[in-house]
Amino acid sequence: MSFKAGQRWFSQTEPELGLGLVEAVEKHRIAVSFPATGDSRVYAQDRSPLQRHLVKPGQPLYTTDGDELIVEAVEEREGILYYQVSGPDGTPEMLPEMLLAPELRLDSADRRLLSGQVNQLSWYLLRRRLREQYAHYQQQPARGLLGGRLHLNPHQYHVAAQATRAGLPRAMLSDEVGLGKTIEAGLILWHCQASGLAERLLVTVPDHLLHQWLVEMIRKFDLPLSIFDDSRLEAALMEDPDNNPFGSAQWVLVPHSLWTRPAAAALALEAGWDCLVVDEAHHLHPDPEDPEAAAASQAVWQLAEQTPGVLLLTATPEQDGARAHFERLHLLDPQRFTDYESFQATTDQLVQLSSDLRPFMTLEDGKRPDTEALRDWCQDPESERLLTAVSAAATDTEYESALEALVSHLIDTRGIGRLQFRNSRERIRGFPERELSVHTLEAPADYPLHHPWPERAQPDQVRTDPRTLWLLNWLQSADAAAEKALVICHDLETAEALELHLRLSGGIACALFHEDMDLVERDRAAAWFAEPNTGAQVLVCSEIGSEGRNFQFAHHLICFDLPPHPDLLEQRIGRLDRLGQTEVVQIHVPVLAGSRQQQWLRWYHEGLNAFTHTCDIGGEVLATLISEQAIDLGQDRPLPHAEPTSVNLTLVEWPQGAAFEALLATTAERASAARQRAREGRHRLLEWQSFRRQAAEDLVEQIAHFETSHSPESIVLELLELLGIECDDAGHGLFEVRPGERVIPDSLPEMLDSGCLLTFRRSVAVARDDVRFITWEHPLIRFLLDTLDQTGLGSAGVTLIRVPSLPPGSLYLEATWRPLMQHRAALIASQFLPESLFRCVVDQRSQDVSQAFAAIDLRDLEQRLDKPTLLAIIRQQEDRVEALVEAARTLARPQLDQLRTEAREQAMQHFTHELGRLDTLSAQTGQADRHARNQLTTRQAAVLEAIDQAELHLDSLRLIVSS
Repeated sequence: MSFKAGQRWFSQTEPELGLGLVEAVEKHRIAVSFPATGDSRVYAQDRSPLQRHLVKPGQPLYTTDGDELIVEAVEEREGILYYQVSGPDGTPEMLPEMLLAPELRLDSADRRLLSGQVNQLSWYLLRRRLREQYAHYQQQPARGLLGGRLHLNPHQYHVAAQATRAGLPRAMLSDEVGLGKTIEAGLILWHCQASGLAERLLVTVPDHLLHQWLVEMIRKFDLPLSIFDDSRLEAALMEDPDNNPFGSAQWVLVPHSLWTRPAAAALALEAGWDCLVVDEAHHLHPDPEDPEAAAASQAVWQLAEQTPGVLLLTATPEQDGARAHFERLHLLDPQRFTDYESFQATTDQLVQLSSDLRPFMTLEDGKRPDTEALRDWCQDPESERLLTAVSAAATDTEYESALEALVSHLIDTRGIGRLQFRNSRERIRGFPERELSVHTLEAPADYPLHHPWPERAQPDQVRTDPRTLWLLNWLQSADAAAEKALVICHDLETAEALELHLRLSGGIACALFHEDMDLVERDRAAAWFAEPNTGAQVLVCSEIGSEGRNFQFAHHLICFDLPPHPDLLEQRIGRLDRLGQTEVVQIHVPVLAGSRQQQWLRWYHEGLNAFTHTCDIGGEVLATLISEQAIDLGQDRPLPHAEPTSVNLTLVEWPQGAAFEALLATTAERASAARQRAREGRHRLLEWQSFRRQAAEDLVEQIAHFETSHSPESIVLELLELLGIECDDAGHGLFEVRPGERVIPDSLPEMLDSGCLLTFRRSVAVARDDVRFITWEHPLIRFLLDTLDQTGLGSAGVTLIRVPSLPPGSLYLEATWRPLMQHRAALIASQFLPESLFRCVVDQRSQDVSQAFAAIDLRDLEQRLDKPTLLAIIRQQEDRVEALVEAARTLARPQLDQLRTEAREQAMQHFTHELGRLDTLSAQTGQADRHARNQLTTRQAAVLEAIDQAELHLDSLRLIVSS
């Protein structure tokens, strides 16, 4: 290829970008702009997917002024093409290719036909079949949610669908520990990139979760995130100091620690992103006592302020108090959450709304509560309309549907709505039970029992600690010998000493996991523990082992000591008590009699009931007890700068004797009241909105039905074989693919080039991490579509048929068309205007005979046609074919117009509904969310523009000759 600035090329892999203009040729790279979409690309000269754009004499040419001219001759001058055309007054003009319209017209099927580049009927039908099936997928309500290698857990898919309804989400995912927030985030990210909402994704996570996120996103979603840490950033800047390293990758994964470097934060801000994900968001908050943590928090918050889509993940959103929770909500939506006092008033209001809605959320058979009870909540036009629909419902089905819409709308507009999602075990159900076993042990006479962690005061005595001896005996017992156990200690020094003793003195196969290990070491330890037969029996962790890691294959948790906050205890238990756990979770707590931790244990268990049931109200109860002065912090221990819920148990002066028993009773009362308020107040509404059972189950049922009835298995395997990829049935839904001796595409995706196992069945993909799960959203489908377009396979052909009712020598042209949107919002708009094929057949007199051919199966009538005869037919009919193509185009235009009209109506309905929701929210809060409204109206304008600019694209042509 010879490139020069000013030439016009188009991308074979991204034809939707339109006609490109070469802007610069430097060394081995070419910079190309695409005016139709506003995009730019830089390609390597020897590996670019570019094809030279040439308009031949006799073909139409379109200018930037919108004129359509016929090319009379083509001339090349110093690498630039000049087209001779006749101007409006008939004067000959030479038009340089730079003045061609940016929209690309790829009707090359007619050129392939007339040049004799034709394929057999089987290729033609295969191409049409793939296009038709892909267009059917584009119209699915669950589009964008099919690609994950996941069990179809309704609550996770419901959250992903709701969070992305209006476009890029700004939301907090705060499911209880073990319900799959990472999976929900992955689903949302997958949906955003698959539906065209986002191209650049930035994920930031605690350092110890970096590789877990990387592996999870690759295995579950085929999202190959690029890790950017200190070493990579420094290497990139040394290699090319003038370029921003963050611009070299689209999907980036970053450890929280990187944000302590101001230069890294500045580069990330400069790079710009479509969506930001922050895992364990409660760790990032301003802390005047920790400058590095404050710097990291500020960097992430700045990123969140300027990034359109933001996901904050935290199982304990109120661990740092209600004010910190409000600050995170304010970050997501500053117009809606303006000040803390208003937030508190809204929270109180939700308790009353929850009470008024309770009869409607727990319907009894055959009974319809009086909707007048909701009249005061329905003062805005949309609420009144939904309330009227409930009253007017004739059937139970209509009533339930209208009622769900009303309840959802009220929760959405009065509560937190789509800004926060929280699922609980109580609503999801199906989780195992928890059982607590307390092992009370006698302490040595000189042990510092008053210390929160006595082993910290005497670290060299960990090996002689009674809890260590108990643990060693338990691990060597017959009951535990075949069981895996997760052991969690608060301090890494304790974890190191304990693991060393168990391994050397007890001969126990132990793995160690703590914050001073590097990421590779941690991953190896976790992987060794996960091995079912030859792996470690025990994983000994410091406190960080209780966050993020999933060990549901184990059933025993040993709390060697106890954490100083109820939320940390729930995090510990959540490592085992999570989705996928199949057994009762056995929690063992060895405790020294008379120790301070024995009081913690009793307060957690008898006061909060935090071991055998999920506890998300522990911090609230602690704050209540402090405010009531039921718990004494001691005169020399002033309340920290944060809210009371940030106080931990190490600050508490525990009473003794009867006073302690009274405190346990008071704690149990406050815990019961807090749970009741959560069930009746905003938590109840939030959880109902986060998981509307019927809607969620309908969604996953739609996905399961579509995957069963419209699997891509048949078409994909057939196409791969024809492209030269060998596909061997390995049984049990598995296929082994590898390149054959003669492969048609010039380059293959890595999975095909190196060979792999693939499956089209979700159940197989979930059970086997080593196979690729192929759905209509897998990149392999895009590769097949692009390959057919690049090669032109199946786009042109000649078929000889013998039908008694057709006169010999009769000529027919079958043309297949589809809409082509060359616009930045094309992918988003395709949910309204899919790439549907529409077909027309014209006879030699340019008459429409589509109906007559609708029932004819050419495969049954096709006769063999040798190459010389085929070429002779094409030469004889060349002039007529060109006329028939134009006749077919004339027939196709009304069909495109109808598709565009229908797509426009659907898009308008969608955006009108979402804009109406924002208007209702504004009316309730008194604050107009200008950012959200501008974002939505901009997206609406882009989608409508893309639909309006959709052109007819000639996908394939077949000349049919009757013999």
